Amino acid sequence: MSPSRPLPACRHQRAGARTADVHPAGGARPPAAVSTRRGSAGRRLSRLALLLALLAAAGLLLATLATPLVLGTGLATKSAAEHFDALPTGLPDPVLGVDSRILAADGSVVAVLHGPQNRVPVGLEQVSPVMRQAIVDIEDSRFYSHHGVDYKGLARAALKNTQAGVTEQGGSTLTQQYVKNVLLNDAATPDQQQAAAGKSLTRKIREARYALALEQRWPKTKILEGYLNIAFFGNNAYGLGAAAQRYFAQTVDQLSLGQAALLAGLVQGPSTYDPLRHPQAATARRNEVLARMRQLGHITIAQETAARSQPLGLRPVLPPAAADPCLSSPAPFFCDYVRQILLSDKALGATRAERDHRLLQGGLTIRTSFDPAVQRAAQQAVEGTVEKTNRAAPAEVLLKPGTGQVLAMAVSRDYGTAPGQTTVPLPTQPAFGPGSTFKVFTLTAAVASTNDRYAELPAPAPAAG
Repeated sequence: MSPSRPLPACRHQRAGARTADVHPAGGARPPAAVSTRRGSAGRRLSRLALLLALLAAAGLLLATLATPLVLGTGLATKSAAEHFDALPTGLPDPVLGVDSRILAADGSVVAVLHGPQNRVPVGLEQVSPVMRQAIVDIEDSRFYSHHGVDYKGLARAALKNTQAGVTEQGGSTLTQQYVKNVLLNDAATPDQQQAAAGKSLTRKIREARYALALEQRWPKTKILEGYLNIAFFGNNAYGLGAAAQRYFAQTVDQLSLGQAALLAGLVQGPSTYDPLRHPQAATARRNEVLARMRQLGHITIAQETAARSQPLGLRPVLPPAAADPCLSSPAPFFCDYVRQILLSDKALGATRAERDHRLLQGGLTIRTSFDPAVQRAAQQAVEGTVEKTNRAAPAEVLLKPGTGQVLAMAVSRDYGTAPGQTTVPLPTQPAFGPGSTFKVFTLTAAVASTNDRYAELPAPAPAAG
């Protein structure tokens, strides 16, 4: 990395970028990109009126607002439709919390910069068919037939909630849930978070508008992949890839039927069904998912019975530590040097908070000029000169001649906050001035300059006869 060009080459790969036409196990072939082209104006208005009426019946609309819509007054319905059409449709691509990596010149990893979210993005083609089927069956069994909003599902939820007197079922599709998660992920303030996660009618209508528009642009496979990468599975596991590692220490292509059912059941209530804290509730929820899969004909009675009889089989793996990621780097002071350069570079964001978010959660690949072999030699040199316990701590920075590229940074002290350690950037901001050390460089330069001047003097003329 050259000081004259502090921003290294970086690449940001977002989750959900890959798509594949993978069909659910045992299910019908999902349609390709499902079209939601509108019919006549009357059909559009009646569908919107039905949607709002169902929301009202489900208890999501205030009675004062529901009355004119349920009664079907033409003016109110037309006004509502015009308002619905005026809502934004361009859902932003989410910037998911993906770790960034600092690489050496040879491609080896210098450090992995962890953000607050533990996430391992996966492509849909990597996910086992039984996992894809489990999440669709329990969350949105009509996923491959609706156009983003499931009117039949809304009607069913409204009827059941009305009979129960409380909200027992939701009518949101997987597409709507993906929209909600995207808006919540991008929320930067408490007000934006409340707007994205609240139970207001405004939020539901906005979600429906985004969902209908999204299914005009994306195939079902891409929506399902996006959902699996953004959904929260509890215990700081964001996305299916992190959840499979967190609970079972394995990849998403290895998930068994019982494991898939457990994870699919988690998204409805990550805390309520947390298998690490509430194994009985998690088991009951897993069995509920298995029963739903068997009811829909996607597994047999024998498969359901066998999966029910198995223990949860948890092999929990702690997520990456929230400690300073440079602590585990083979070159911690160089790691911190790169991090500070990027956090001060406005190419990653206008504010420090934006740059911090992009660096820790933007999935950047940061390529540098760092040379591990040179680093090892430099570290041995400084540690062999001064003891780590010495008050003076020598530091050494090696540059590639003529380029300014940093090859290594070594300090006799260990990087850290424990006694005897330091996080002061000694290679670039020494705590003590060099003092008389520089006299030898000054004198060497002076001698060299003097020799050059003498070399330029004309030779003395020969003495006369």
